[in-house]
Amino acid sequence: MKRTLLTIAFLCLLLLSACEKEEQNISSINISPVSFEERLLVESPKYSVDHSDNDEADNSISYEDIIDAASTMYNGLSDKRIISDDIEISSECQGMNRDYQELGYATTDINGDGIDELIFGVNAVPGNSDWKGYVYDIYTMVDNRVVQLADGAARNHWFICSNNMLAYEISSDGFSIGWEYWAMSKDGDMMLKETVIKQIVLDENQKSKTLWLYSDQLDYTYHNNYELFDIITEEKASEIKEKYEYVYLEFTPF
Repeated sequence: MKRTLLTIAFLCLLLLSACEKEEQNISSINISPVSFEERLLVESPKYSVDHSDNDEADNSISYEDIIDAASTMYNGLSDKRIISDDIEISSECQGMNRDYQELGYATTDINGDGIDELIFGVNAVPGNSDWKGYVYDIYTMVDNRVVQLADGAARNHWFICSNNMLAYEISSDGFSIGWEYWAMSKDGDMMLKETVIKQIVLDENQKSKTLWLYSDQLDYTYHNNYELFDIITEEKASEIKEKYEYVYLEFTPF
């Protein structure tokens, strides 16, 4: 009995220590009130491209190679989706249900640098206004080699926006939905501009309520720590999201 009590006490101490460490990690996040343009000059992007000389980088991989690999995998002729150490095809593309969506590819210049990006996505479903298509994978050319910018998943989708921006709609659970908006530099780096989150929480009476969260520095990763975000109205959230007009590409089926 005594040994059991000691074990329980020890486990409680470990749990308390872990909670204190998590609180320290959260409290150490520095949220400085600066503009997006100022942050572009000083912050490191979340998704950045290695521009240093890398002898191990495979410069021989082309857009055509990635398209061929995706087509082979999508049509059941191969299960290889990892093309190199830095380039792969989203796992969702491997087991895609063709009854309501079909994977394809398109090219377009997202950031206006004169270089087309290679994009994998699904087309809109005719007659279904709620299914307008979305993006899984995005690749670009940097320093004469292919670089993967982004990949999606079953509940996480990218969208091209008309103002040379990218939108990322993400949901990791049944209690929250996030809308992240990203700028892509001429060098292929990506910087978060702002995030809107719809979060369902419990109030003091254990009743569910909906919060609308906003940050111009934190992404959806921190959605459970909603005290780090600004609380906004649903109308304000809609106003922010409406700034980004989605562009639905026509994908060529594999």
